[in-house]
Amino acid sequence: MRRIVLPLFILTFLFTQIGIPDVQAEGSAVLSVSVADVTVVAGDVVELDILIDPNGEAIDTVRVELIYDSSLLEATWFDLDASFPSLSPEYEIDNDAGVITFGAFKYGDPVTEAGVIATITFTALADQEIDVAISSNSRLISDGEEKIDSTSFDIDVEEAVEEEESTDTEKDPVLEAQALVYFGAFYARMPSNANDWEALHCIAYGGCQGSPRDLAAEEHALILFGQKYAKMPEIDMEWNVLHTIAYTDLLTWDEQSYGDDGLGGEEEATEEEATEEEATEEEATEEEVVEEETEADIDTDEDGLTDVEEETYGTDPENPDTDGDGYHDGEEVSTGHDPLVA
Repeated sequence: MRRIVLPLFILTFLFTQIGIPDVQAEGSAVLSVSVADVTVVAGDVVELDILIDPNGEAIDTVRVELIYDSSLLEATWFDLDASFPSLSPEYEIDNDAGVITFGAFKYGDPVTEAGVIATITFTALADQEIDVAISSNSRLISDGEEKIDSTSFDIDVEEAVEEEESTDTEKDPVLEAQALVYFGAFYARMPSNANDWEALHCIAYGGCQGSPRDLAAEEHALILFGQKYAKMPEIDMEWNVLHTIAYTDLLTWDEQSYGDDGLGGEEEATEEEATEEEATEEEATEEEVVEEETEADIDTDEDGLTDVEEETYGTDPENPDTDGDGYHDGEEVSTGHDPLVA
């Protein structure tokens, strides 16, 4: 297990739940945290020092809100430094939402020198570049007055909320009409309930890919997609269809109406065909199953895709970057890009 102590980077503090006036005057005090283009490996211990530079201000109270990707990092420990020795209120770690908040203050002489406020320890959950952001809810207070330099903020909470609300209300009728074609290919009907519309929105706008990836689910979804369209996904919306199948239970099939292949075929399988299919499956020997499981683990070019997955995606099992665009095939598939197109 590696331990990473990261370099310094601009941060901010939160101001809620403390009995201090909510003033908006801007000062010159700056906060920073150790995060800067750092790539970690799953299992790494990552320590972030939260720093203050008063820049001529006299700070007696701080409130911090940190935002992080909870699929990449898990906060495990919080340690307050001596510069602000008293917590108010207590710190809170929410690894579901990816938010850490805490407040601290100092009796007597205020803090006028740069130093460490607290150290937060994370465990890396994936091999990935990480980032920790400071929300505009953060505060640096001097005798009841706000003294933080607003350039410290990485995320403006109000703007983020407005953008999210705007995204929720702005729908693209063209995208939804295109998505309706794919929806109809599986259901042969219009959306009729909340799950139907959610599935259509996943197809139209994306965002339904799972994290971490489930390669088995993706492979199964790719097989279903290939049986339906006789090709690999090529455009973004087709990849959205695959992710909707793989990572949600929204895009399902009416087996009674469309057959047990789940693909809405026009001809239903007869009982005789079903019996023949079952008999064929039973003929597989234990030796063949073991051989298949062994081959499924081989990754000849070490690009993050097994040789079996390379065959599924149509990539070269002996070339880690089939399309020569500088990104490994496995990385492109994991981020929803086509590994065959540079």
